Amino acid sequence: ADKAVALASITFKMMNQGQSPLHLHDTKLMDSLGDPISHDTVDGMVLILRHDIAIIGVAPSTNVTYIGRTINVTVTAKNDGDLPENFTVKVYHNDTLLETFEVIDLAPSDNISIVFSWNTSDVAPGCNYTLKAEASIIPFETNITNNLIVDGEVKIKIVGDVNNDNEVDIEDLIAWDMAYGSREGLVNWNSQADINGDGVVNNEDGILIVQNYHTTA
Repeated sequence: ADKAVALASITFKMMNQGQSPLHLHDTKLMDSLGDPISHDTVDGMVLILRHDIAIIGVAPSTNVTYIGRTINVTVTAKNDGDLPENFTVKVYHNDTLLETFEVIDLAPSDNISIVFSWNTSDVAPGCNYTLKAEASIIPFETNITNNLIVDGEVKIKIVGDVNNDNEVDIEDLIAWDMAYGSREGLVNWNSQADINGDGVVNNEDGILIVQNYHTTA
């Protein structure tokens, strides 16, 4: 019985995605004596697919909050390639890893938004923290410039620092007094005067200012 064997291999470089026919012409096969071997060639087709994951957004739910509050960080990833992909998304504040998330079978051209919760008790107050999100590099991915995005800055404040000057003093009590009794939607609402985050500016918030009076960062 005839048996197929590999007589040659052809290596070529892919320059871009898409598809292209493969056509062999002017081919010559010879035996060990140099005599030509009669043969036929068969055309083929090559399909070049891209693997490309991009992080297209990272956004905190607020840009300023008190130490110990939990905020949400939303990271949006996109599959810019041609095949479903599995990859890992990591989010950082400065260079500290906050959390990871495994994305499974994200379809081509699809986006996914992932919400990470950040308990800000792990940082020092009075500082700004820059958010960073990164997608793992998948096999055969050549464009890795879009796997990382640095965007969004969050100021973590001292408890009671209503006016965000890194000191709890009389100015914060004045700002709290001006917002006293307010809720979101009222003209005198000041979200930063709602220090305990219960949705209303009241005595409990004033007590927190007094307890932290003269604290600085």
